[in-house]
Amino acid sequence: MKRTIIYLTLIIFFNANFLLAQDNLENAKQLANDKKFEEAENILEKIIDKNDNNAEAYFVLGKVYMAQKEYEDASDTFEEAVELEKDNPEYHFWLGRAYGADAQESNIISQAMLAPKIKTQFEITVALDGNNIDARIGLAQFYLQAPGFMGGDVDKAMEQGKALLTLDEPQGRMILAQVYQEKEQLDLADEQYKILLDKFGNDKKYAHIYNVYGYRLISLKKYNEAIEAFKKQVELVPNKANSYDSLGDGYRKAGKLKLAMEQYKKALAIDPNFEASKDNLEELEDELK
Repeated sequence: MKRTIIYLTLIIFFNANFLLAQDNLENAKQLANDKKFEEAENILEKIIDKNDNNAEAYFVLGKVYMAQKEYEDASDTFEEAVELEKDNPEYHFWLGRAYGADAQESNIISQAMLAPKIKTQFEITVALDGNNIDARIGLAQFYLQAPGFMGGDVDKAMEQGKALLTLDEPQGRMILAQVYQEKEQLDLADEQYKILLDKFGNDKKYAHIYNVYGYRLISLKKYNEAIEAFKKQVELVPNKANSYDSLGDGYRKAGKLKLAMEQYKKALAIDPNFEASKDNLEELEDELK
């Protein structure tokens, strides 16, 4: 009887601790959503100190580090989550993202070391969950942007673009357009953009299509057409700073500097911390002096 009481007491104790940890974890998630990152971090570290096998706590802590642009810490923390739950595709995906973000801020040697890690994590994610749209996009972008010696492969990017057509047609077609541009098959790239604009061009959910297309037009020195594309983006999502920043870039390339400045100011009115518009505005003000 005494052993039974002790056993039941232990069960109650462990269940209570588990429920408390879960409550604390949910609290940390809410704090992170509210951008109270330091408070969230403190709670998560305490959870991990009590139980270093809590994969979800490591995962949420990694996302907190990512939000604060502490990419090396995020990578280390996601690695812990992956080690604890190797079959969790979301953990692998975020680890790949953390490696990628770290690579963008690193020198060429570090990038070469991180590249295979990025590719591996995205490939594992897709293998575990073939319907993970973000992972397929990330993998396609890696294949497109990485040099060949780091694992870049345009044909593999095309495979991901084709797979995405059935999961998210707009994203799939945007990847294919980029692939055709890389292959210098410009007619085929234009065909993809035409389909995109015809089918999704009036849906604000896909306003970013005009952003991508506008910069393609800039690369072709079709500045007036680029301006019209960016104007459409502004029309669809007038509450986004990037819409005005892109339109500013179009005007700037066309030599219409005062109009460009107006757009950068509109972007900063929406988001005073929008770095691209800050930099562009400063450059133009110096130029006009």
